[in-house]
Amino acid sequence: MRTGNIHTDPSPRRLCDEAGCTKEGCFKAPESPQNPRTYVWLCLEHVRLHNARWNAFKGLANGEIEKLIRLDTVWERPSWPFGKGPLAARHTATRKNPPILYPAAVLAAFALMNLKPPLTLAAVKARYRALAKRIHPDAKYCLTAGAKNDHSEFCQIQQAFTTIKEYYAKKTS
Repeated sequence: MRTGNIHTDPSPRRLCDEAGCTKEGCFKAPESPQNPRTYVWLCLEHVRLHNARWNAFKGLANGEIEKLIRLDTVWERPSWPFGKGPLAARHTATRKNPPILYPAAVLAAFALMNLKPPLTLAAVKARYRALAKRIHPDAKYCLTAGAKNDHSEFCQIQQAFTTIKEYYAKKTS
């Protein structure tokens, strides 16, 4: 049965490590900022003086002090802006150029004009103008004298261009 917390310390009592002091050294303090893992044992009076004199930034330039402060704000762990760093390449590779999903009507319009998306509206307009010059009913009539005035193919190209143009207008607004 236990009757109390009796602690017996077989080691002899430490004296204060300060020169000329004969008091008991009960307080463990790091020796210096440059050597924080080596300790000295001090009495209460001398540990207070030691703490008052402590300057972890002694001998450091302003840039080094700023760097230490910045490291301390992130617990000395590596950090980087969002979207950067060692794993960012893995994530941006999949997000770089996601496939554009076009509606079926727009895909059919591209196919009718012999175009392969993705294209800019300027490229689509250039293709439309080239097709219009070639298949416009008036141009066909002049090229093939006396040809039947058939404008159904031209109407299909016009409708395809209108569909693509409306799609781009919705996409940009």
